[in-house]
Amino acid sequence: MEQYRSKVNRTKSFHDKFIKNKQNWGEETMYIYQRLKDLREDEDLTQADIAEFLNTSREQYSRWERGATEIPLHTAIALARKYKVSMDYLTGLTNNKKGSWCK
Repeated sequence: MEQYRSKVNRTKSFHDKFIKNKQNWGEETMYIYQRLKDLREDEDLTQADIAEFLNTSREQYSRWERGATEIPLHTAIALARKYKVSMDYLTGLTNNKKGSWCK
């Protein structure tokens, strides 16, 4: 039982640390969502167009694009496929649209 408590405390500690550090990586998060907006606008699409493609509401898509809520992985994959970019590019890990593994 003591080992379980220790693991719970470590997990809670990590969670608290992660939440506190979220403010530190907020700029990167906004960059990721800005990239979503830029890709959408490059294709001359509206939020309603993308919401329809994703089978969700425009309001929900707007929350994802603004960074108000996290984007589900399956949704990010669908967007990467639609825009023909890598997940690395979509998430801001690289500026190469094909991915960081391509030169």
